[in-house]
Amino acid sequence: MTIAVFLDTNLFVKNYKMDGQEFTDLFTAHEELNKDENFKLYITEMNLHEIVDNYGKEVSSAMRHIKGFQSKMSRLADIEIGFDRKETKTKLVDEYKSDLEQLFYVSIPSAEATENAVSRLYNSEMPFRDNKEEFKDAIIWESIYEYAEEHEDEKVYLISENKKDFAEDAGSGQYRLHSDYNDLSGRIKYFKSINDFLKEIEYLKTHLFSFQEEGELVEAIEEFLNNNSSYNSAIEGAMYNFFTNNTFSDDYFEGWGADYYISKIHKVEINTDIDVLESEDYFYIPITFNAEVEYSVEIRNPMYEPGEDEFLQSPTRSIDLAFNCTAAYEIEKAAVEYVEDVEIDYI
Repeated sequence: MTIAVFLDTNLFVKNYKMDGQEFTDLFTAHEELNKDENFKLYITEMNLHEIVDNYGKEVSSAMRHIKGFQSKMSRLADIEIGFDRKETKTKLVDEYKSDLEQLFYVSIPSAEATENAVSRLYNSEMPFRDNKEEFKDAIIWESIYEYAEEHEDEKVYLISENKKDFAEDAGSGQYRLHSDYNDLSGRIKYFKSINDFLKEIEYLKTHLFSFQEEGELVEAIEEFLNNNSSYNSAIEGAMYNFFTNNTFSDDYFEGWGADYYISKIHKVEINTDIDVLESEDYFYIPITFNAEVEYSVEIRNPMYEPGEDEFLQSPTRSIDLAFNCTAAYEIEKAAVEYVEDVEIDYI
């Protein structure tokens, strides 16, 4: 699972240094869960412009206080307190912009996204309301929406305190994206604060499985099956039940299956219809896989006499079967330790 988290301008205006508890917890969660770029922090290009512009204004405001301080001090003491305010402001703003670009990816909209923002105005869609021309917010939204469309395998979050322009009341103190915004069947989700978002991913922080690449997990499961399917008691027991309790046909007779073994495993998948369970040390992952199984058809020899073969057996045959089971994935070792609850059926 990969997620992209977009932060709106208002979150930075409250805390330009990003040193409060919310930002600290966000960066900690990002550090804990991010692996192979599967937890990405974003701002849009418009957000970058707004944040840096507001930061520059705050620096200018602070500089004016310094000028007043210098003027008062000059009447009290012969002390030189001075620096080039213009040069200092430029340096601070450039450094802050650089810090943002180091911490966050910047999503740059296409010309089409900008055109879509204008269309929102013509169609009186949010964030255009009460005769307000919220072009910046419209471009921010279209930038996020465009990103989500281009990254179909990612879940996208927007965190913004600007619920008037982005959200509607969902009850119980919760908010969701306004109906004017296409959330791509729930793949884009809104939160009004970093803390609310952190509650959302608390499950993912606990169930780290959710942030591991599915391909990586499937590879570990395939490795276990290829190395252990012939010796695993759960698989062997399920195959015994399957070949003993079903009837198989040879060219000349019918009987049960014998001398069966898995010759090839393919199409290993995680069964997303069943929840992954966990303990302190394991994830219990429901999986399905297909396997080519070699076997013979066997029947009791109806002409059996002492000294003759008691059973008749066909040449080796092949069948593809579907296996459903649970893989016990040891978290610390990042490997499958065993499989259980094996069920077998025809494909």
